[in-house]
Amino acid sequence: MIAIIELALTSIALVGLWGILSPALQPYARRWRQRARLLAALGKEKAAGGGFYRHVDRMLYLVQPNYEAGTSAYRFIALTAFVFLVTLFAVYTATAGTALPVTTGNPFLRNAGEAGSVKIGFGFACFAAIVAASVPYLVLRVRYLSKSVQAGYDLLEIVKTLTGVANLAIDTALTKTADSLPERNVLKRPLKLWAFVLTAHTHKGELKRETERFVRSIGTTFAVAFVSEVLYVYRTGGSYYEAMIRLAEAMEAQWIAVRNAQKEVSDAIQMGAWGNLLVTVVICAGTAFVLSWRVYARLQFQTAMGSVFFAVVVIGVLISLVVSLVLSRPRLDYK
Repeated sequence: MIAIIELALTSIALVGLWGILSPALQPYARRWRQRARLLAALGKEKAAGGGFYRHVDRMLYLVQPNYEAGTSAYRFIALTAFVFLVTLFAVYTATAGTALPVTTGNPFLRNAGEAGSVKIGFGFACFAAIVAASVPYLVLRVRYLSKSVQAGYDLLEIVKTLTGVANLAIDTALTKTADSLPERNVLKRPLKLWAFVLTAHTHKGELKRETERFVRSIGTTFAVAFVSEVLYVYRTGGSYYEAMIRLAEAMEAQWIAVRNAQKEVSDAIQMGAWGNLLVTVVICAGTAFVLSWRVYARLQFQTAMGSVFFAVVVIGVLISLVVSLVLSRPRLDYK
């Protein structure tokens, strides 16, 4: 109860401190955002943030609906740092001085005593803060993997729509196609950005950067073929109707092949997604039934080896579940 009161008071103090400092920090924040936009406009993302910044920015480009070049990545990094600090303070305040009983005798003996205890300190708070801070990135990563796969299929819809406006200039046709796409199409906003840069770019480097971002967001051979054809028509003029028709036919043929292959391995993928979880639950329940729940709980959660083993198993099951769900719908590509 005391720990809860301390946590509540600490949270109130942190909120009050933020309320005091926020007005003073706003001018610096605006200056920071303006600098980030300027660096993005000049193409100096590498100097602005490094590899991790570019990695996050590439994922947010496809995932975030209100993406802003040069600022969205910094906001995400600031959010991650905020989650880390809040979790660190909260966990340390709530668990400072708390002791957990540890079984030092033979856990298979029902009369084994708990002869020791371990105090939770700053190290545990740091570990919890790192885990909590990694959650936004993991969520972003999973969403990016899902949307990047979906982007390959949505590109087929773009190509088909583009054939219906082949009488227009390529930059105008791209803008009209982007406006006509449904909101569920994950390439609607990236296509709008690319079409705008294609129409209003001031130098070749700007067009090159935006084109590379568009291709990387899809990551397929069809995306390279689509962009190459669009740039060729934009520079030389001429008709692009037949080229888009051929590309659409090739994508549809590959989509049929992917769908047939997916049917053949769907059972194995589902087994990998849910079979590991089911087996883990059955084994744990069976072990607890044989040893009794009291002995199993002491062996699993009150010994260092048992706790580490349980954490490794849970992490492995979650990873296999995510990987299986990602593999359940392969990319629309020749690879």
